[in-house]
Amino acid sequence: MKQGNKYLKLIITILTIMVSSYIVYNILSAASSGVRTTQAVVYATSEGVSTEGFVVRQEAVIDAPYAMMIPTREEGEKVAAGAQVAISTASNAAWERQEKIQQLQENLAQLKLAVSYQGKLTSSSQIDAQISETSTVYAALLGRGQFTAAAETGRNLKSLVLNQAAGGSSTAALQSEIQRLETELGTMQAGAATDTAIVTVKKPGYYSSKADGFETLLTPDVLEAIDPSAFQALWEKRNSTSAPVNAAGRLIDSNQWYYATLVERRYLEDIHTGDTLTVHLAGDSTAPLKMSVVRVDRSGEETGLLVLTSPNRLFDVANLRTIKADVVFRSYEGLRIPKEAVCYDEESNTAGVYVLVSGKAVWKDVQLIYDTGDNYIAALDQSTTQNLWPEDRILLDTENLFDGKVVEST
Repeated sequence: MKQGNKYLKLIITILTIMVSSYIVYNILSAASSGVRTTQAVVYATSEGVSTEGFVVRQEAVIDAPYAMMIPTREEGEKVAAGAQVAISTASNAAWERQEKIQQLQENLAQLKLAVSYQGKLTSSSQIDAQISETSTVYAALLGRGQFTAAAETGRNLKSLVLNQAAGGSSTAALQSEIQRLETELGTMQAGAATDTAIVTVKKPGYYSSKADGFETLLTPDVLEAIDPSAFQALWEKRNSTSAPVNAAGRLIDSNQWYYATLVERRYLEDIHTGDTLTVHLAGDSTAPLKMSVVRVDRSGEETGLLVLTSPNRLFDVANLRTIKADVVFRSYEGLRIPKEAVCYDEESNTAGVYVLVSGKAVWKDVQLIYDTGDNYIAALDQSTTQNLWPEDRILLDTENLFDGKVVEST
């Protein structure tokens, strides 16, 4: 019996050595096999197209008595009924005279403001402080693209500088210069009576100094029915139309504008009216524009018509008829996974990856949402640690891997 116990202990010892050797072998084998890993990282991509199309608005040509125009409003500026939008001149001489008139009017306004500052700002330090403050506001307005407000602030700034330059000059000296300029201005205005006219608008809207002949050819109503082939015909005419004679620009009825373009039909398969797409306008450094889909026409042989609309940033496109843009149809965000790391479980019909956890391969299910070519984008779901998380170490060498297998990265 004692001899039997002796043999039993020997067998157990041998088995222990064998199991231990097997484990050590697997660990050393994994360590020497050059197992490669990569981190799961958050990744975003999009699917879209670069295109060029028409800018469409509900608009009307503003008529003027003469052919030459001097706009007096900013592009896309909102104007009231009866507001002046331009000055119309009959000749180059009249146009040059009007330029001088406008300069004189500006100089007069600044001198009058400088006189008013003389009564309010009695010391040089007060003027310096006001100039510094106004300069800061002026720079901020320019930086935000608020050019109309910046122009007014700029005029105030110039008046302050004039006041500072006048130094000890008396109010009487400034008033004398004002009277001289008013006399000169009156003489020029009298000469302009026969060849210069003020252009006003009959109803409120948004002003643009450009007119191109498309104001009646391409309207929001036309976009409701036009098909891709007819749209292509209009597109081919885009450089051959011309503005009506004596046009002072156009008056846009509202801030709602449309972007219509032809794109390959494959991009439009799952695009529907009411969808919201992201649009990057060419030359626009501001944030992307969200535009609503108002029409999709897939009747073209190779291309379809896409019509988008927005009530925002009319001032960016008020003077444009065509513009290039990047239209984003679909956006994807999740975890980037190399294709070589993805495995498939035939029993559950799911995809997954092996993640290195404490030296072992751990299986994690993944939901693949987009194919980028070399990689997949997998849905990011951090509701449980059983899902793939950012910075998980994904095993790239998947051959002969199984859940729980001992491995070790190099």
